[in-house]
Amino acid sequence: MTLFNVHLYREMHLLFTAIEAETPEAAASIARTRPTDEADHIDDCDGANLGALVDEVGDKDYERSVMIDFECERERKAAAEMLATLRAFVAADQLAAECGEWKWENLEPAFAQARAAIATAEAAALPETAVRLILTVTVRGGLVQDLDATASVTVIVEDWDTDDDETGEKPARSIHTLAGKTSGQSANVLLHRISNE
Repeated sequence: MTLFNVHLYREMHLLFTAIEAETPEAAASIARTRPTDEADHIDDCDGANLGALVDEVGDKDYERSVMIDFECERERKAAAEMLATLRAFVAADQLAAECGEWKWENLEPAFAQARAAIATAEAAALPETAVRLILTVTVRGGLVQDLDATASVTVIVEDWDTDDDETGEKPARSIHTLAGKTSGQSANVLLHRISNE
């Protein structure tokens, strides 16, 4: 048996009291930028488990770390694709109204999107599968130019040459949420390089 450290990502209920704002939406926007430890009350509220980052104990370089999205998170990610598909059908319907008839060339892109959205949604219902987390950081001239990963992940970049805007002290920190777009051949090339290190 192997020992693992599991970073579980779970919904929780945070209460921030007495936020001054023009509208409820503005108050919510202010609250979402505040750190968890500034909440006046924290309640786990039996929130949904979204995913887990699993590290193998003793793997100091995190070469065997794996990001796992649980079903509700995979479904959440599929929702945007489904919405785009519905919009494609609405656009096809508008073209049909303008032309006075349905044409296959107008429907074909919408059906292609529909098939892709269904495949994504059905994959969300499959047993949970692990995706090996690989993060790529592109640096040019000492500056981070690009970030990407094989799975959805939040990255904090620390710049020890610059003072932070909020604290006025080094390092400057910026937070980036990556969608995990690196896949297919690009991901395979990275996996091959890692395995040969």
